[in-house]
Amino acid sequence: MISKYGDGYLYDLIFKSVMRKAANLLIFLMFTLSLQPIIADSVAPNDENTQTGEIISIDAFITTKFTSVGDTIEIFANTKGHSGTLSNPSTIVTADILHFPDNDPLGIIVQGETPQNPVAIDTVVMQPLEYHEDDNSIMIWEGSYTVPINSLGGVYGASITMEDNGRFATDNPTQIPDKLISEIEQLLQTIDDTWDNANPTMDMKAVFDNLDSHGGGDWPGFVDDATRGTGLGGSAQLWNNMISAGYNNPAYDMNEGAKFLEALMEFLESTDLDAGMAFLTGLFVYGDEFPLPRSVNDFDQVADYISSFDPIENFTRFAGTEDFSVAYDAMLGSNEWQAVEQALDNLANNTMIFESFQTLLHNVALLSVSTHPDALIAGFEAWVEPLANGDYDSMTPFQKLVVSWSEMDVTIQDLDGDDFPDSIVWEYELLLNTTEGLQWQAKMETDYQYIADGFEDFNEFDIELLTILRDTIEDPLWENAGEALQDFGEWAANATVSRDLEWEYDWESEEEDDSAEGDDSGGDGGGGDDGDSDRHQYVIFDDLNTLQTFELNKYILDIGFELRLHGLWDQNTDYPDDFNITVTDSDGDISNVLLVRNPNDWQAYFGRFTADDIGVDTYTFSQPLETFRPPCVDDGCTLERAELRIETLQPSLIESMPLEVMDEIFMVSAVGVIVDQDETVLIDQPYEVESTTYDAVDGALFGANVDTAVLRLSPGLGASAISTLSAEGGLTITSSEPSTLVADYDASDAIDVLSVIVEPRSEDSEGRDLSDDQASFSGNIDYSGDSTTGWDLSSTLGGQYSQSDRGVAVITTNGENAEGLQFSFINEMPLPSTPPCTISRGEERGWVANEIHLNMVYQDYYYETDQGRYYFDPTEATSISIDWGDGQTTEVTPDPSAISGMEGRYEVEETHTYAASPSGQESYNIVIDHEFEHGTHYYHSAVWKENHGFEHYDDDGNAHYDSSFQSNEEGSYCRLSEPETSALPSPPIINEFITNGPFEVMTQQLGTSDADGKTSLTITPPHAGAYVSIVQSEIIRAVDGETLTGIGLNFGIATQGSIGVANLDIIDHFSGLPVYAANTSQSTQSVIIEASGISDTHHKAIIGHIPLDLSIAFDDVDWSAEPSIQDVIFNPGETSRSIELTHGAPLSLIGIFTTESDSNGESSIDQTLTPLAVH
Repeated sequence: MISKYGDGYLYDLIFKSVMRKAANLLIFLMFTLSLQPIIADSVAPNDENTQTGEIISIDAFITTKFTSVGDTIEIFANTKGHSGTLSNPSTIVTADILHFPDNDPLGIIVQGETPQNPVAIDTVVMQPLEYHEDDNSIMIWEGSYTVPINSLGGVYGASITMEDNGRFATDNPTQIPDKLISEIEQLLQTIDDTWDNANPTMDMKAVFDNLDSHGGGDWPGFVDDATRGTGLGGSAQLWNNMISAGYNNPAYDMNEGAKFLEALMEFLESTDLDAGMAFLTGLFVYGDEFPLPRSVNDFDQVADYISSFDPIENFTRFAGTEDFSVAYDAMLGSNEWQAVEQALDNLANNTMIFESFQTLLHNVALLSVSTHPDALIAGFEAWVEPLANGDYDSMTPFQKLVVSWSEMDVTIQDLDGDDFPDSIVWEYELLLNTTEGLQWQAKMETDYQYIADGFEDFNEFDIELLTILRDTIEDPLWENAGEALQDFGEWAANATVSRDLEWEYDWESEEEDDSAEGDDSGGDGGGGDDGDSDRHQYVIFDDLNTLQTFELNKYILDIGFELRLHGLWDQNTDYPDDFNITVTDSDGDISNVLLVRNPNDWQAYFGRFTADDIGVDTYTFSQPLETFRPPCVDDGCTLERAELRIETLQPSLIESMPLEVMDEIFMVSAVGVIVDQDETVLIDQPYEVESTTYDAVDGALFGANVDTAVLRLSPGLGASAISTLSAEGGLTITSSEPSTLVADYDASDAIDVLSVIVEPRSEDSEGRDLSDDQASFSGNIDYSGDSTTGWDLSSTLGGQYSQSDRGVAVITTNGENAEGLQFSFINEMPLPSTPPCTISRGEERGWVANEIHLNMVYQDYYYETDQGRYYFDPTEATSISIDWGDGQTTEVTPDPSAISGMEGRYEVEETHTYAASPSGQESYNIVIDHEFEHGTHYYHSAVWKENHGFEHYDDDGNAHYDSSFQSNEEGSYCRLSEPETSALPSPPIINEFITNGPFEVMTQQLGTSDADGKTSLTITPPHAGAYVSIVQSEIIRAVDGETLTGIGLNFGIATQGSIGVANLDIIDHFSGLPVYAANTSQSTQSVIIEASGISDTHHKAIIGHIPLDLSIAFDDVDWSAEPSIQDVIFNPGETSRSIELTHGAPLSLIGIFTTESDSNGESSIDQTLTPLAVH
């Protein structure tokens, strides 16, 4: 950007200290979905001559952000690439003045709205002013605009354009949002067009409508006819014969089919049928009529339509949901829910914005910790309980139908080889085609044809639905939607610049490769010709795509690279000093970027690339690790993960959007609003906020709609407020052999006792299931504790679990403080006397037939922190016994001193060769017995098959063979979770945070001005801080019905006490501030600083005496004076101190700021942010 702050042109490195967060970017992107298109023309702040490469650029801004009718605002623009000189410019710069009637100031200030739907009302021709002091290639232009006396007020802006030799560059507040909206709407319209032409919902509804029609409105009668017909050969006899055969005929073995048919009939005559059909058909109609948005303006309609579908109502139609329904109704009737609804309505209507936002946050928090969520969960659990417990007899008809359907066997046939099923036969259909089933079907066809027709359609409905879905998915129109989505994704990626790329070792691919090698190896033992069995995979970042810049960019492309490697062993030998990445632009010019290793973070590498200019360009990147093979691979290490982060060092197009919008807008008060309040007030003492609405012609305005909000800002309460949301102390767990397990809580806020639960570790750090892991603690300890400062499980652990029965556990410590905060500490750790993390690996050695190599790894359990790894001390391995499965065994004594690669890790390697068998197909069961101190054993086993490899099984139980195996993935198995803390606040704590935290909406009131144009309200400040009053007034102009808007604000400081100057006379007040008379002809004067209400503690007063320079107004008077700042420390009990002031100017400002301190005048940050008195 061309800097307006004296920082140089956009090529300078600026905003280096701005911390950009992905969450803020996501929020802003989602917010823009509610915006409207603003300016249709495609304008940009840069224009490039495609033949010469010359670029013209403009960066404009308005310095005045608040003004009134009749006042003048200043508009500035910085240009580069202009023609001519200051005295004789060839470039023309103009500013179109815009009014945004659809926006109001509070919406811009408070809700961060983007101005929309501008109306051009005037044009200003700007004049060159001077060259930029830091860069003489930048010309500064100036223009002024006087707000007309009949202006409506509200939100205004300017679109500033430079024209040079037929080229145009424009800077306005809407161009970036306009581009974003355009890209979004292209995607929306393509998706909507596709859905309109490939929507399957009504076809699917027709299938279910056809099924429902067979009941003829009397499904109980359908069931009676099908299963309860009396007499010999009646439907009851034939149905029961068929069901009995399904259960009892061993030749059929169709229990699940019989179970499903019974569940189907029970469902058909239950209320769940109507509930299910209403839900399904309603959902299909809902989907068919869904108003997919074609523009960002349509999202309001989408929100309204979404709210018309009530999933809770549909759910509570089913049997067994009565408890849930009662809990849901109770929540809807609560005060908190009603307050949330009212706040949402207010925000949607742009009414009571401050108070409604606070109300929304407050009551959502209260609901989250109320009894309602628990009641809802309990109600849902009551419905789910039979499913969770497998209690089939207690299930509802709908649940029985679903469960029995899921338990049936199914046969799927593709008869024509088109990879689409032509026949789907469920087990119940096989039962219908048995002797007993055919007899029942014959009865239905003879006496109840409508039942036979119903079952025929039911048997085919799954194929019908799949056919509809296939035809929908294969519709070529979806390719257009996919391409549109990809295009938008690429645009968004370029607009945000930053990329987070991650590569992980593909263990599944390794197994597939091993399997393929085994299949192709014939009789060579499964190895390849090259003998390379280290299984190294080279790193390719799949999403390292091109990066494109835009004409809308205000900043030159300046990006940083961060590369991280994980899984290597030695920081000195495995990590090189640097890597190289190349950046190639559209012209083929290549820049080499060196990624240099960080000496303080040996896994990280950093580099930087800066483009030559701001022109539109496309950049491609090389793969920095595509040829990297770490040395430790030869010893068995694995490069497990690599991360490449590309971070923009300048604001990206999306990140710059809020700043660029604010640069060229300003607020106009069409009516005057004066807000009057005391500038300094005392805590717990009421003060009045009075506003006066007026205009220059009529004076005070009667009947204006006045919106007054008072906000409290108390930064000194931030730390204390946040501290209420977490426990005061931390938990330290001490673990040592044989059974010491003690926790110490280093605070005194817990009440009653600290309880602790010790449970088995259930998954590794990547989420893999460890429920049957032999290294996990197999017990469960629930200890109520006996102290508020800790617990001791040593005797419990030692008495109930032997040292050979330990393992990795999850320890959860729970407590509560007096305010009702429930807090927890979660530690995943090995219990005392637990062996180390133990891994067994095996691989074939292809260069020797029938030879396999085993590798036993012992690694101390650890977890990662920002400061590095924390390791747990294990017991030692005492022996390894390997049964090779061919009658031979190997005994090994591990050597813990043989450290391999990283701290706390060592390996044992063994090789074995099997004799060739006559069949060449012999299988051997290998058992590895790891023995540790205290008699603990871990057993790892594998099956190796000659000329095939190690046996593995897929999820369906099918065997396949690979050239290697491992008991667990070392990185995720040995790495434990970092200790966690959590807390659940009580309603009183939430109230405390809202009312006694760093920010509070004290009040917001809607009123009407009286005959004097006034409204007022009274505030009693509960805390020290700044009390900001914001007033917006609106009045209808009688002559044309237009709405005139005005805005005003003021603020005061509330403190515990007061402080002032005692021996100076107050002769007047100016803007609420006292005006003193020195009453002396001397150049120095002793004044008394007097404090009140704060004498019980040390406090430091800072007195600033600042002479005002009036030499411009009085150029014939010569004087010089320097500002002075003095510190005075008040001791407890003191109420006044004297200081000397030097009067070097006829008019000076004096300010006093006092904070609590120690005897030396030192104050903490919280004390500094909470002044005791201000003057």
